[in-house]
Amino acid sequence: MLLEQNGLSIKDVKIEVIGTEAIVPALVNKRVDAICFSMLRTFELKSQGIAVDEFRSDAFLPSFGNVLVVGKNFLDQNKPQIQKFVRALNKSLQYVSKPENIKEATKITIDKYTPTYKDQADYVASIMTSVYAGYLWTSEDTQKNGFGYGNVDRWQQTVNIMQKFGIITKPVNAKDFVIPISSNNHT
Repeated sequence: MLLEQNGLSIKDVKIEVIGTEAIVPALVNKRVDAICFSMLRTFELKSQGIAVDEFRSDAFLPSFGNVLVVGKNFLDQNKPQIQKFVRALNKSLQYVSKPENIKEATKITIDKYTPTYKDQADYVASIMTSVYAGYLWTSEDTQKNGFGYGNVDRWQQTVNIMQKFGIITKPVNAKDFVIPISSNNHT
């Protein structure tokens, strides 16, 4: 999709599959010209003093920061538990998305679960603030409708793009899978 939008095709690039642990060294050592991976790699490279640029897939394919995926049978049989889970997740995201809470939450998480990052708490908190709280967890939709809102029109846009490129081969209506599960019509 990105290539086509820029007048190229898949034939204009050479694609190499590289293991996750080798993706950054492959770029740094100029084995490849670009990598396609999590934007967190940009922070990793910049922290090593390497000048990098990035483009985000949102420029050509809408993405969504947090999605809970369950099968229809599971949803039908466990709706009250799923609603409780979603409320807890939304409350947690609302708390941790506030910059004033991120540093404390990061420190607690590092102390309890990832002590090897103890000396990097400020660095990790800065990533959490800019990438997660500032980009992945929040959007115009969350600002307007709160956490847990499922934008059916945006999901349909994603479906339509995937159908155009043959990723989805059968007709799909986003209303069939963006399902409200709470009284405030959040999904």
